[in-house]
Amino acid sequence: MKILEIVGSINGGGVGSVVYNYISHMDLTTLDIDILTFKEAGKEQILEKPFKSLGCNVIYIDHRNKGYIKHFIKYIKILQKNKYDVVHCHFNEWSLPYLYYAKKNGVAKTVAHSHTSVNEFHGVKRIITEAMKKLLPRVATDRIACGKKAGDYLWGDLSYTILNNAIDLQEFKYNQEIRKNMRNSLGINDNDFIVGFVGRLSPEKNPMYFLEIIKELNATQTKCKGIIVGDGIQSDLLKEKTSELCLTDKVQFLGLRNDVQNILQAIDCILMPSIYEGMPVSAVEAQAVDLPIVMSSQVTLDVKFTERAYYLPLENIEKWVSLVSEIKNLCKKHIRKSDKEIISKKGFDISIESKKLRAIYLK
Repeated sequence: MKILEIVGSINGGGVGSVVYNYISHMDLTTLDIDILTFKEAGKEQILEKPFKSLGCNVIYIDHRNKGYIKHFIKYIKILQKNKYDVVHCHFNEWSLPYLYYAKKNGVAKTVAHSHTSVNEFHGVKRIITEAMKKLLPRVATDRIACGKKAGDYLWGDLSYTILNNAIDLQEFKYNQEIRKNMRNSLGINDNDFIVGFVGRLSPEKNPMYFLEIIKELNATQTKCKGIIVGDGIQSDLLKEKTSELCLTDKVQFLGLRNDVQNILQAIDCILMPSIYEGMPVSAVEAQAVDLPIVMSSQVTLDVKFTERAYYLPLENIEKWVSLVSEIKNLCKKHIRKSDKEIISKKGFDISIESKKLRAIYLK
């Protein structure tokens, strides 16, 4: 069976990592999987080699914004050349044209996957994507979402399958030795309190708010340092802001990493001040290594697994500063440990969830 997975990026984190997690834990017997992704300045992306090591073929294509006609002509040629049985598109509303052309070119199973809970477009694009959302069920044989909020957003009253953004619970198991070694490699002292941000550096993830919190914390008795893992369109702007706020010696930018599971061991608290989210895998990963995590009230409650997961409104930064200060004091008494059963019972064990996706392909 030939399958095409369409994702925007395989450069670490986000949907690309979710797809990799599923495929790397799936029984690939009788499955031949290709990954179609957008070029990023002609560079090899972080997950290209890992995907290839699984036997996947990685196909790069220019983003549609560089020319819609040229983009879809090339996409159609890829469909015609490879004759797929399944096309699984992870573009929310934008799955419509990809699945439409897939059906037109003989693809039997067309899977549309919702990874967000809001329409992120504005103006004319918003009108167009709302129309796409209404038409999408006509071209999708299977409807999937990463969570209830994402599913209700894209599919409304229609039935859909929830596939959680599951993780390898063995890989995200707290280890004191890994914590010690990682902190040493990052130049972190034993007494340093480290607050982390893991995600795409783009407006919807609200990394600027993270910097403001770090500034406010250091203006109080709660001295801390920040670590930012990820990349995105706000990367340079964030570095400039760090300098403006006199936080250059307080914040490390680690960029895109393929060892996030180890970096999380070194951190003491994670912040997720997102303006909107689908089902954030980084929140699952944080709780898997027994990290306290503070999320905005825009993040779904479905991702709260432990008592160390908190929600706050974005309107009141003082509450964020106060809670993180409290967490710092609690960390001195808390002995970190992992609890696989809690995460697994919530449906986020990839060894179980990957079987569900394989069943959808083979159905």
